[in-house]
Amino acid sequence: MECPSPHQEELGSDGLAALLSANSPLASADLLEALVWDLSRHAGGVEFPDDVSA
Repeated sequence: MECPSPHQEELGSDGLAALLSANSPLASADLLEALVWDLSRHAGGVEFPDDVSA
């Protein structure tokens, strides 16, 4: 959950849980893509500090 916003606010467990809940109807590949887009939006469109893998 190390995905800082432009204001250096981490996503955290609660933020991840909210993203998973919002995207729960999606199948696995679509869920992963939606999470990457949501994380990118949270990060302000900058590159993630860590890798993202399935």
